[in-house]
Amino acid sequence: GGMPGLSQPPPPTDAPVVDTAEQVYISSLALLKMLKHGRAGVPMEVMGLMLG
Repeated sequence: GGMPGLSQPPPPTDAPVVDTAEQVYISSLALLKMLKHGRAGVPMEVMGLMLG
């Protein structure tokens, strides 16, 4: 059980998987906010600012 990423060996580089996971987590929060507000403009703008 658990997340599939845990069964894989650590990457040789500076763990790019962590960055990807964080971005996905932020994207998920943005999507949840979109559903709550029901507006595409505001959450997308915030998402753009967070992702740079």
